[in-house]
Amino acid sequence: MESNLQQSLSTIILLIIAAFYLTPALAESDTTTTAHETKPDSHLAPSKGFGDNIQWVTLDYAKEHAKDKPVMIIIHKSWCGACRRLKPLMAGSKKLEMMSRHFLMVNLENKEEPTEDQYKPDGGYVPRILFMNKSGKVDPSIMNKRRPGNKHKYFYPEVKEVIEAMRESIATWGTTKIEL
Repeated sequence: MESNLQQSLSTIILLIIAAFYLTPALAESDTTTTAHETKPDSHLAPSKGFGDNIQWVTLDYAKEHAKDKPVMIIIHKSWCGACRRLKPLMAGSKKLEMMSRHFLMVNLENKEEPTEDQYKPDGGYVPRILFMNKSGKVDPSIMNKRRPGNKHKYFYPEVKEVIEAMRESIATWGTTKIEL
């Protein structure tokens, strides 16, 4: 009798151990996709320090959906002092967070920067903030109006300047005015 009890306990323990080790493998197999499927959140992108409360998307997704919502693109480099200074300002701004809900927000760092000329309308400096029209093309008319005569028209060192450009983009894009 004691032998059967030990054998049953051993079997139960082995089953528990097997279940413990197999559960992560089964969970992984549920989230993997085949070549013909896409993950539901595959269009999402990391914040890279510009605000975890902002929903960042890929550039490809934004271009495909520009007809649905205005698009804001920030192009920056990890080594850039002005970029590092802007990160906590944007991440900490509740107004910017609220405005971002009306946009497809794109955050491109280092090698993610597109090579096409439309993404550097007045040069390849960083950080640059650009806005797209409904056709998925950069709208060069939306620039930092607070710095007239500045050769870097798409440089926004202050969040209030970014928010002003976001409002202009919404007005140009044709959606209802958003008050904050």
